[in-house]
Amino acid sequence: MRSLWMLVLTGALACNNADDDGAKKDRDGGDPNPTQEVPDPGDDADGDGLSDVDEVEIHKTDPTRADTDGDFLSDGDEVLIHGTDPLEVDTDGDAVSDDYEIRLYFTDPLDADSDDDGLTDGQELLIYRSDPMEVDTDGDGLDDRQEALDAGSDPNKVDSDDDGVHDADEVLVYGSDPNEPDTDGDGLTDLEEVEETLTDPTLTDTDADGIEDLAELDFGTDPTLLDTDGDGLDDGQEIELGTSPLMAGDRDGDGLFDHEEVLTHLTDPRNADSDEDGLIDGLEVRVHYTNPLDDDSDDDGLLDGPEVNLGADPHASDSDGDGLTDGEEVNTHLTNPTSTDTDADGLDDPTELAEGANPRSSDTDGDGLPDGVEVALGSELLTPETRTVVAGAYCATAAGPCRPTLDLPTTPVPASIEVATLFEGGAGVLTSGAQWQWTPPSIQISAPLTDFTELYVVYQEAP
Repeated sequence: MRSLWMLVLTGALACNNADDDGAKKDRDGGDPNPTQEVPDPGDDADGDGLSDVDEVEIHKTDPTRADTDGDFLSDGDEVLIHGTDPLEVDTDGDAVSDDYEIRLYFTDPLDADSDDDGLTDGQELLIYRSDPMEVDTDGDGLDDRQEALDAGSDPNKVDSDDDGVHDADEVLVYGSDPNEPDTDGDGLTDLEEVEETLTDPTLTDTDADGIEDLAELDFGTDPTLLDTDGDGLDDGQEIELGTSPLMAGDRDGDGLFDHEEVLTHLTDPRNADSDEDGLIDGLEVRVHYTNPLDDDSDDDGLLDGPEVNLGADPHASDSDGDGLTDGEEVNTHLTNPTSTDTDADGLDDPTELAEGANPRSSDTDGDGLPDGVEVALGSELLTPETRTVVAGAYCATAAGPCRPTLDLPTTPVPASIEVATLFEGGAGVLTSGAQWQWTPPSIQISAPLTDFTELYVVYQEAP
């Protein structure tokens, strides 16, 4: 850039104060247009190259002074060579005298903005110290006016804020502030953002994931990616939840990926059992198909975890279909929710409860007859049997149907003999003659009994 010299302001050069009558004075205090007699057309009294006649009649200059306006340029040079106004120290009004424009700065005294960059020569020389003959003084790609008036940057420096990014790139490419080394104030210089992290120097959070760019670098996440590990959860969400934003994972070890929990199942990725029902979320979703957000999926009063552990159906309120909800069976009656007959006495749980019997004891009255057999025989359920009871377990293997024989005492002689069976699902009475025969000392069963059938004989001793 051309070196700048100290300017002599036009105010100092043009001593054009008015006297009492308002007439304009030159810098020596004289009147530049004194009343004179018309000289000889060929005379040039002041030797400025203009005839006295032309000075008086055409240019209105002082034919007795070679430099009427006192700008150190003769009237003749101004008129004949430079085309400037011999009556104006600063012809183009740019605050730089004609003399300085011509002899010192080589600018155009007829054009207030010699380089047409939008700044007057005076602004460039006196305010911004830029070159009035160069549109872009520092050659950074921004013209001097853009730098001085729009961007506020220094038209004499390629990088006004010394951040390593040229002013033109900051303004035209990145939109950053050429006067601030860290435009967005996020702790990363504009240069680091555009060359190293490839983040936006005008945004503290380039990827809008809720974590500032510098913090992402600390976490090891990518500040240009909303979801660094691509699991569907924004990095900010993962940091807030305490899950890993670097790889898809299962923080609570429940068998569900963190993003599945948050986005699909709405469960808590920090709690393996979101509903605290005793089943981890992964088992609820993938194995039992229960609701991981509802501790009692079937609303039977029994939590899903205990239902599964007891073998009950967490989708059915009455797993065994006996008319009692699983919750009632477990919490109130202490019966088995997977069996209609908890004590396997041939009488279902609801009937036992209705009759006042104990559904957890196969022989409520302790007389040796299961409750179901008592009901089948018509005996008193809650009163011990006074007759003799002979019990025998037959067909206790899966060998197939059998016809057992049961010996009875011969003395005293049995009388009023009744034979009953207890089998899975109930109890029954065998018909004398058709299904059994008494041949002392034995009772012969003629009806085929199924697997695991228990045989009971009740008799009244003869008097």
